[in-house]
Amino acid sequence: MTSHDFKISNDVKIKIINEIIEPFYIHDISSKIRNKKCWKRTGQIFETTSKVLVAVGGIISFSSGYFSDPLLSFFAGAISTLSLATLQFSSFAYSENKKQGQELNILLKKLELDTVPIVEQNNNPTTNIQHQESVSTIADNHS
Repeated sequence: MTSHDFKISNDVKIKIINEIIEPFYIHDISSKIRNKKCWKRTGQIFETTSKVLVAVGGIISFSSGYFSDPLLSFFAGAISTLSLATLQFSSFAYSENKKQGQELNILLKKLELDTVPIVEQNNNPTTNIQHQESVSTIADNHS
């Protein structure tokens, strides 16, 4: 008996599809949807946190110039740096959300199902960084 003579029965094929392949698709699609939601929410939380930190850092920065306190300048710089870090993480989270959406759509297309729209976030870290730097420069000029 050669390898060309060996055939897998239809019962085995049906069992593989029903017990292995279909449960994998169900689990993988559920996981992609759950991860997509999680990354989107994470991006929103960190983007909002970054914007709050920019405002707080700006207020402290102006206060340091008014009160001539170097410790306030340090805190303003630390808060602005933390704001940049949270903004970068929000950008990463949004890109992961997009990646999960693309992977989900590949699976849905393979199963001949409707795909999920991928919404681009208007999160441009460069613009926000330039704004933060201008706030810090204005505050430093007032000191």
